[in-house]
Amino acid sequence: MRSVTSAVTGLECNGIGFAGEYVLFWALGPIMLAALALAFAAVRLSFKSHAARSPVGGTAVGLLAAARTAAQLRAAATKYALVTFYLFVYPLVARSLTLFACVPEQVSHPQASYLASAPWLRCGSSEQVSLALSSGAVLLLVAAAVTVIALQMRSAVVDGRDTTAYAFLYAGFVHRAWWFEGVVLARRVGVAVFASLLPPGTVFASPALQAVVVAFLLVLLFVRPNRTNLALQLEAAATVTALISVVLVQNMLYTATKSSLAAMTLLVIVLNGAVIAALTAGLLAPLFVLLRGR
Repeated sequence: MRSVTSAVTGLECNGIGFAGEYVLFWALGPIMLAALALAFAAVRLSFKSHAARSPVGGTAVGLLAAARTAAQLRAAATKYALVTFYLFVYPLVARSLTLFACVPEQVSHPQASYLASAPWLRCGSSEQVSLALSSGAVLLLVAAAVTVIALQMRSAVVDGRDTTAYAFLYAGFVHRAWWFEGVVLARRVGVAVFASLLPPGTVFASPALQAVVVAFLLVLLFVRPNRTNLALQLEAAATVTALISVVLVQNMLYTATKSSLAAMTLLVIVLNGAVIAALTAGLLAPLFVLLRGR
């Protein structure tokens, strides 16, 4: 007899089921954006109140300063909103795709499939279909938002606006490769697709992830989008480390020897720790140069 093990979370104890958890998860992004909008409105009202009490508030100088401050606030709010959205893209896409990942029954002649992330939900049931439709709508909204952001980036690059709120998405790349952040996003989405849709334990998961990482590495080395060689080398090192980590994790699944598991675990920790240390040093290098100059 096939057994199903399900974990009871604190949300379920409070009456929020699997569907409610998904809704709550994707709602976190809009909630954070709404909080950001409220904070922006409060700060803007505060500046307006301060400008109204200022001796130069009604003069041309005061109006110009107020307009400049409002523009800076809008740019900062837009940038923070973009950062929030960017951080939510991968987990949101990965979680949404899991609602399409169906696994057949572990019997000789399976009659039904069940969600890999919720093995008590039969694929094709009304609840699973409604969840799939909801996640499909979320994915379409994410794709639409990414398209709008890409168009805004292209417009800013064509117009030569380096101070726009979108500049942080392409400032680290050369002008001819301003779009490379899209490649980075495609790599993340590719990882989410294979990690979410492929059944747990399948032999195709690791090769698929390796293919995504190798493809990104080849594009990185061919395009060479970074403004500095150091940034390119760090990105390449991080990608190679990710590839090695995927291979090591795959090998760990096929061995039960404690010494081998310990050695591979240590290697993963050392490699990733070295890359993190190198990235940190690269980020702090300008600060060290500045302090040395003083």
